[in-house]
Amino acid sequence: MTDAAQGEPPLEGVERRSENGDGDSAAQPFDRVAELFLALTTRWRTERGVLGVGVPRRRLAQALGDEGALHDALGELTGRLVGLGLELVEYEFGGETWMCLRSLHVAPSELDDTQQGVLGTLIMLVEQESAEPSQPQTKSTVAGKQTNVSAAKLQELLVGSGRQSYLSKGRYDDALRALEHLGYVIRKGRSLQYGPRLLIEYPPDAREAIAEQAHRLVT
Repeated sequence: MTDAAQGEPPLEGVERRSENGDGDSAAQPFDRVAELFLALTTRWRTERGVLGVGVPRRRLAQALGDEGALHDALGELTGRLVGLGLELVEYEFGGETWMCLRSLHVAPSELDDTQQGVLGTLIMLVEQESAEPSQPQTKSTVAGKQTNVSAAKLQELLVGSGRQSYLSKGRYDDALRALEHLGYVIRKGRSLQYGPRLLIEYPPDAREAIAEQAHRLVT
């Protein structure tokens, strides 16, 4: 079982509304959208304590009955989001399409300077690995498979030795542990990959810019 599949958010509210077909028909559309809003803003933790955001699209469609019902509910919800300063976001993680809501306004980062440095260097390594010609960018790899990078390589770049050392081993370990806990990084054995929050909060163009900046600083 992948980490993304562990401890997914509950959808009892959405499921209850979709199954209760004999209720007040005038109130049901509002209830359905309200419950959908709550599901899309859910933050939850996997069994390993990693923060997750949103819900798989597959589960929303199942909860509402089918993809058509989900499409209609999302259309109604999207019409209300602009006034709230929110937008609907889809991202690929763990072989599934996930959905959540994201603020249209830039929020202050909760990461300190060390954590941002470790995250930026990881982004550089992942983007470099993703751009390797040896990895063909087929539809399946783009949509469902994330790039893993060696945790040892990240540590070597940032801890190193002598004049090439940017962080102590202790500060590096603490920063990486915090990034995992906050959902920015997923550890898989001896490898690291993007976590759901990184995919949501840093779109591809932002990751590319960060990778370029990190490359100038640490290489």
